[in-house]
Amino acid sequence: MEAQVASLSPLDSERFGIVVARADGVSAAAVPALLSFAREHEVEMLIARCDGADQAAARALADAGLTLLETQITYRGSLGLQSRDAGIRAGVADDALAVAELARQGFKDLAGHYHADSRLSSHACEEIYVDWALRGLAGEAAEAFYVAEVEGRVAAFGMFTQSGAEVTFQLSTVASWARGKGLYTACLRRGMVWGAEQGADEMIGITAHGNIPAQRNLIKAGLRPVAGTSTFHGWRDRLVMPR
Repeated sequence: MEAQVASLSPLDSERFGIVVARADGVSAAAVPALLSFAREHEVEMLIARCDGADQAAARALADAGLTLLETQITYRGSLGLQSRDAGIRAGVADDALAVAELARQGFKDLAGHYHADSRLSSHACEEIYVDWALRGLAGEAAEAFYVAEVEGRVAAFGMFTQSGAEVTFQLSTVASWARGKGLYTACLRRGMVWGAEQGADEMIGITAHGNIPAQRNLIKAGLRPVAGTSTFHGWRDRLVMPR
């Protein structure tokens, strides 16, 4: 049975009030099928990702009417031996208000593909990360969630998932008033300790190519860039459908 080239995204559809579909690992050869999927399912907005080095796929998506809105870099590194930083603890339900505010402020001006799309509500884009963080705290979108405290206040968080021997650093932010204290790296290292305890061997971190502070912190923790991803958006009225 042939694998489906894309899938509908209920979360995105609910957030924006339109039919949204997503496709990962798109190749140039798959673009016609991707467009057919969008037509058959009456997709209003299509989110498509391809390997950052796949110029043929990028050209095919652009020729089909999609617009490049974000590029990301994937970092990978060994978990190694990490120490537990003081002030880092597991998140609990009572942290929800603080975590929501951290996410709301921390990702307000994020240079991501949602925020870059002028057709999408800015408020809805901001709330994506609030919802993601809260679902992570609740154990729905993450398997481990850690917060950093400074003077009794939640100042940062980091959330992680595991797949086999790999742990992924899903999402993290630090309050503006607490930056420069190494909290991002401390949360990352705590996640690395958790991953090692779960039997994993490697950590993966994915960040926007323009997020230099995050990249510096990933490198500081021993991770190195290994791949890139390009994210495109395509709106139904701009897609060049196959005949």
